[in-house]
Amino acid sequence: MNLEEVRSVAAKGKYVNFALIGVTALAFVSMHVVNFMNSYRMMNMMMVAYLGASVVLAGVAGFVFFKMRALKINGALLMGGAAVVSLIFSIMGMMLGLVIWIMCGVSIRQINQAVEEAELAALPKKPAASATFASDVEEQEPPKEI
Repeated sequence: MNLEEVRSVAAKGKYVNFALIGVTALAFVSMHVVNFMNSYRMMNMMMVAYLGASVVLAGVAGFVFFKMRALKINGALLMGGAAVVSLIFSIMGMMLGLVIWIMCGVSIRQINQAVEEAELAALPKKPAASATFASDVEEQEPPKEI
């Protein structure tokens, strides 16, 4: 397991999570704006665009998921789950934005922790300190009384 490879795959995982958050936030805001306009044609176009983005993100998340699982990076399952939830609900014409945002946020936190653990594991190990014996310690003079 190479540290640079772990960092690269973890960065891709973070990008996918941020993309999922961005797509759901954009779809959420745009659907509410279009809903106030009472334009059903625009609403259908927004749902098709959200479905297309969800399909693309689910495919990318699938590739990144398998790379993260191969390197044993935590957060892959939540990222994949968020992509699947987004895809399923976009197919049904619904949205579950808050759940996706929470799953992506926890996934990003777990990815950051996994990268930190990999960096700590890659640090060179220090040799064990030698035991200190009484003969190695210099004797100190007792304090003088005034």
